[in-house]
Amino acid sequence: MKVLLVSDFYPPESIGGIQTAVFTLSTFLAKAGVQVVVLTGGKEAKIEKNRNLTVRRLKEFKIPFYPLPIVRPSAEKIKEVFEEEKPDIIHVHVAMMLGSSCMKEAKKRGIPIVYTNHALPDNANQFLPQVKSFSTVFAWSFWRVIKKFVTRADCVTSPSYYGLSQLTSRFTLKKTQVISNGLDLLRYKRNATRADAEKKLGLTGRKIVLYVGRLYHEKSPNVVVKASKMVVDKDKSTYFVLIGDGPQKKMLHALSEELGVHDHIIFLGHLDDETLRLYYEAASVFFTGSTQELQGISVMEAMSFGLPIVAPSAKALPELVRNKQNGFLFHPFDSVMAGDRILKILEDEKLQKKMGEKSLEFIQEHDARNTIKEYKKLYESLIPAQ
Repeated sequence: MKVLLVSDFYPPESIGGIQTAVFTLSTFLAKAGVQVVVLTGGKEAKIEKNRNLTVRRLKEFKIPFYPLPIVRPSAEKIKEVFEEEKPDIIHVHVAMMLGSSCMKEAKKRGIPIVYTNHALPDNANQFLPQVKSFSTVFAWSFWRVIKKFVTRADCVTSPSYYGLSQLTSRFTLKKTQVISNGLDLLRYKRNATRADAEKKLGLTGRKIVLYVGRLYHEKSPNVVVKASKMVVDKDKSTYFVLIGDGPQKKMLHALSEELGVHDHIIFLGHLDDETLRLYYEAASVFFTGSTQELQGISVMEAMSFGLPIVAPSAKALPELVRNKQNGFLFHPFDSVMAGDRILKILEDEKLQKKMGEKSLEFIQEHDARNTIKEYKKLYESLIPAQ
């Protein structure tokens, strides 16, 4: 079986939730003996081969006022890829020109199509002007584009029940399935005690509340900074560590100064995997203010390290964070309620341990090996018998 995975974005040339999901899927499918071809963008056109995994990069370009690169392939180029690779099935992950072109070619050839939706309007709109009238028009346009993808696919998947409900409530689909993006639980696991990690990072004696994610408005990092005020005022040994970067960084620095918590907030930007691991191991609580998650890969990573989670009761997050079991949910944007929940965990070591153990228990169903089994079974059910 040969699978063509189609995504405009793929590591290491870009990072993010979609990139991580497609990378996990491609590498684990290849390890499972499936022939995998990833068609994606890059700074230059090239082909990278490694055993069962081939990455074909088409040259990307940028358009004004939009920071993400765009891949706009010619029909001839897509035809060439299909002729050379001869895929048995295609799996599209991004609803843009590259995915549309591949779906058209697959339809011509009678090749089954799987489409996974990784975004909602607020995710896709994160780089554009945040004006209500504009956002309304954008959302309308977004769903028109998505309709062309989901109604032409032989099966539509989503990493969460919430994400799938947003599609089935709007469109009539042939076949649907919820399949987690998956996480390599052999890679994302604790190798050091909290005390050892704290020592390596020079944070001994400090309680770490960890945030990992982009500093974009859709992730609501301002809620993290606002909640820190209440927590730090009651416990001066607590520090909030924000890992990630984005256009809100300057505003967040100013907000932390205004609230008088600047000395207790550490902005670290992007980190290499090994250093990021140490912060997961050193943290007492993982905290996110994001209200736009269709699953939440950073939350899954934190769970795999046995961390209690504090997150808003929004979108798909309640599917990962079961209130009062592996963490606490709070009302979206309510930084006071969030701060109160963080303090409850920090002040009760038994609760912290119990919730961390539940996180480890709940994350097992999201092991990437389970994801691959689900997708292999799905692909095989769609490919016509020879």
